[in-house]
Amino acid sequence: MRSGARIHPAAGFSLTYDPSSSALMFTGIYAIVALCLVMPPPAFVGLGLTVPTLFASALGIERQSFIQYHMKRTTITLAFHGSILLVYVALMLVSVLDAEEASSNWVLRTGLLLISTAGAGMVLAALYWRGQGDWQFHPLSRRLRAFNPEWREVAISINHDLHREEDLLVSTVGGSKVVISDNWILRCSAYRLDLAHQHDSDIAIESSTFVRDPNAQAREPLQILTLRVTSVSRDGSTDEFLMKLRSSDYERLVEKVQRGVRNAGQVTVENDLGDRFLDALRAVVEENAPHELEVATAAEEQCVGCWSTAPNVKIASSCGSAATCPGSCFCRPMWCLGCLCRWFVSKQPDVDPARWMSGTAPCPTCRKRFCVFDISPVVIAGAAQAAAPLYSVPGDGDHSAEQPVNQPTSPTPSPQAHASATAAGAAAAAGEEQSE
Repeated sequence: MRSGARIHPAAGFSLTYDPSSSALMFTGIYAIVALCLVMPPPAFVGLGLTVPTLFASALGIERQSFIQYHMKRTTITLAFHGSILLVYVALMLVSVLDAEEASSNWVLRTGLLLISTAGAGMVLAALYWRGQGDWQFHPLSRRLRAFNPEWREVAISINHDLHREEDLLVSTVGGSKVVISDNWILRCSAYRLDLAHQHDSDIAIESSTFVRDPNAQAREPLQILTLRVTSVSRDGSTDEFLMKLRSSDYERLVEKVQRGVRNAGQVTVENDLGDRFLDALRAVVEENAPHELEVATAAEEQCVGCWSTAPNVKIASSCGSAATCPGSCFCRPMWCLGCLCRWFVSKQPDVDPARWMSGTAPCPTCRKRFCVFDISPVVIAGAAQAAAPLYSVPGDGDHSAEQPVNQPTSPTPSPQAHASATAAGAAAAAGEEQSE
């Protein structure tokens, strides 16, 4: 279409076409799409518009050949992202620029075509060069040679170590993924794969930031830890690198690595909202009226949630509220405190953590609703008053020497218990308000 103005015969107003404005609009739309392809948002990830999904047939399966998979992935990603600009130039020349204007300036059109052709040739040359000799010219093979001149032996060792998915710690933050096995620490980004051997690595926490999780409905921000991984004995032959990890994965990281983690930045690693609420909920349950249980019954059964400890809590009608907790639960003690607390948290709405403590949940067995004041700690009948309580949380230590305790029973919780629950609920959501 030739640029200029035309008078509409019926309406009497002018319609103007400006090639420069059309090109500007196309550039803006293309830039947004290109940015989403380079850094895919959750919507694009859900639609499968990512390099690993679009080129899944060429990449293969990650857990079968981890090193070869990421050699191909980084190469294809580099070529795919590099071709985005070339496609833009080609589309601008073919469909956007005004034909009459472009023909009058054939030098510009010819120059853009040459640049596009040269760029495409460079992308194809990079693909061909990296894939030569079974990927021996790939930058990742150079990093593997720092551990052994026969880099393929190192690749086989890593592939075998990462084949057992149940033994891996995998944490994804943004566009990078951290994979930690029994022997290796790996960080996968868009264009490279960094790696270090656990026996030769020093891991130090440098800083932390709080971000919003776009995939979650909760308002609670996530704490992201930045850790530096440095080789101890290779004197710069291997590259140090930074990796990001969710604070919720920090405990498992400490259990997984062999040399420990240094807190060089004196960073306070905070528990997530669910863990903080569990601590507050345990404090409320300690104040509730206990439920007496015979010694023989307590020793015979195991918690149906974890099968690692005896049932130490029972759902009883103690709150006295027929509106929120109608009916009574007559189920025998089947759960430990930790498992029942996690069940209670899982039934609370994510969007309003401040109201979790005043919420209710259905009994896992009979579906009668209960609140935090209905969770009674189990004690063994006839035990000494000064002994320790029976209930405990798996993983808190060795509780084989703990003894039950008798406490006076009461039909309803005291006003002090209600005040304690209110304060505990506020404390569980304090981290959110401080971060905001």
